[in-house]
This record gives sequence, structure tokens and C-alpha cells, in this order.
Amino acid sequence: MISNLNSGGLRSKGILKEDLVEKNKPLISVITVVYNNRQFIERCISSVLNQTYDNVEYIVLDGLSTDGTVEIIQKYDNKLDFWLSEKDEGIYDAINKGIKLANGFTLMLHSDDFLNDNDTLSNVAKKIKNKNHIYFGSVKNYNELVEWFYPKVNLELDQSWLVNNPIPHQSVFIFHKLHKNYLFDQKKLSMGNDRLILTQLSRKYEVIFINELITCVQLGGDSNNWKNLRKVFDYNHQHLAVDNMLGINNSLRKIMYLYITTIIKFFIFKCFGRKTFYKFFYKKYLKV
Repeated sequence: MISNLNSGGLRSKGILKEDLVEKNKPLISVITVVYNNRQFIERCISSVLNQTYDNVEYIVLDGLSTDGTVEIIQKYDNKLDFWLSEKDEGIYDAINKGIKLANGFTLMLHSDDFLNDNDTLSNVAKKIKNKNHIYFGSVKNYNELVEWFYPKVNLELDQSWLVNNPIPHQSVFIFHKLHKNYLFDQKKLSMGNDRLILTQLSRKYEVIFINELITCVQLGGDSNNWKNLRKVFDYNHQHLAVDNMLGINNSLRKIMYLYITTIIKFFIFKCFGRKTFYKFFYKKYLKV
């Protein structure tokens, strides 16, 4: 039994859940990592606890927040399976802790995000049949100005789609024993670990697309941050580094295009503001 002033949940009371995929009752292990996100953490937690599917374990890992996030997590001590508040080495370190604690099919749900509706995991569970398959659905990316779905719901996906498009990490379900062999452990990657690992998995295991909207993803993370040119350049650098690790060759022309368009986007964001930026570059995704 786990006993710690900075941890809690049902496991600390000796209550453990088990995977029953052979009986069409797979355990879904939702992992949320958070640091100083008092504004949205409760919305995220509620979207999991309100699920109609009853074989869910919820693991919440806090990076020693100081803004009241921990107090919100503690409110749900009798409903969360496990929560912990301690210093970590970044988002991937925290996610890896969650994967190691999981007993079912993992789902990474960031604290800004939330499950689409109360039946989301019930719909997913009906499609999970094999521990050696990777399952994923669609996500809705949104903010107050734009909204788009990736992949589009009701889209017919084949192997060629997987070759040319990354699996959205916010909607992928991986059996914990499999995932523990593919942790996000590339220390030099602060943003591209998920694309690296999920692409590696998709090349080795069968990937099943679940034609359901899984997660609503609020834009604004590091990979969507246009306020800092250094961060955007770092994102580009890591994107190219992941390509290299995956054996994807990029021409000099393509690399130059990437950085030139990045500079243009950055200065439009900086000089004309957020609304103009989205109206110019994301016109087809603008909310009506």
C-alpha cells in the first residue's frame, strides 16, 4: 500500500483494478500530468470521472504545483486511482511515471484537455480486442478562434495514411506492457518524443483507427507557441531530429522552406497579433 502526504487515491487503500480484455472489458488507464494548471485541471478530471464506462483507472501526476492545483486533485482522492505530487524532470518524465504505474491500455490526457463526452471510453472499449494492437481515434484541436479535427471523423484510413501522418498522442491507446517497452526516454527531445515512439510502434504493430472523437485538445502548448522565436526554432529542430531518427530524409529546400515560413509566421503573430495570425494561416479552420 502507498502512503504519502503528497500522494493518494484508491490504490493507497489497497484497491486495484484489472484488465479484462479477454472478457470484452479492457482496463483503460488514463494518465494526466500537470503543473500549475489550476484553471483547467478540474475540467480534465471531471471528463474522466463522468465516464459511463466503469473499468477505468485514472492516474494523475503533478509536478509539485504551487497554484492550488494539488488542492483540487486532493478533492478527488476517493475517486482517483492514484495521484502523486512531486518534482519531475519535465513532461515526458512524468508521463513515463504514469505508464509504469498503468495496468491497462494507456491514454495520455493533458490537463488542458478533456474527453469528448461521457460515453467516449465506453465506445473505445467496444473496439479494443487485442493487447498487441495500437488503437487511436480523432482529436478536436481548438481555441477561441479556430477548430479542426485530426484525423477527420468518418475518414477511411489505410496504411499509407500512417506512413505520411503522425498518430495523435492525445487519442492513442496502448497496452501497458507494450508501452513500458517504448517509453518517452529521448532526453534531448522536449517535444518530439511522442511522434518518435508512436511512429516506431506503428511500424512494428498493427494500428486500428477507432472512428470516434476521443479528446478535445486546447491549443496553446509548446508546439503551438508562436510568442517565442527561439522556442519555435527549437520545435523545428526537434521535428527534423525525429525525422532523422526515423530515417526520413529532408531536402535542403524543404528545410529552408520550413524555417522561412516559421520566421514569417512568427513576425505576423508578433506584429499583428493572435487573431490576424489565425485568420491568415488557419483560415479554413476559423469558427463561424
